[in-house]
Amino acid sequence: MRHTTNGKTTPRRVNFVANQDDFAVLVYGSLGFSTKYIRELLGFTPCQVSYRLHAGEVKRADYRNGNNTFACYVTEQVKSNGKDFADLKRLIRQKVFAPKEKK
Repeated sequence: MRHTTNGKTTPRRVNFVANQDDFAVLVYGSLGFSTKYIRELLGFTPCQVSYRLHAGEVKRADYRNGNNTFACYVTEQVKSNGKDFADLKRLIRQKVFAPKEKK
């Protein structure tokens, strides 16, 4: 990042080819992850995440509706591996519905 004389950083251009974090936003968005999760994971602001998703023409609803490549792949895997899917459901139940630890 470049710095100006007042100490603020100047914005850089979004480059999905040269910058791995910019591309990662597209991948996580294509997988349907929330802005909050992507922001926490990569260190962008919510506006930066939204801008990159818009620039990359990624719509998270496409994943939820089964209209993108990742969703089709997941659906095919679930259909072909019924036993594995049952194991996955069991794991999700253990992780998601497990009693929360009190702090």
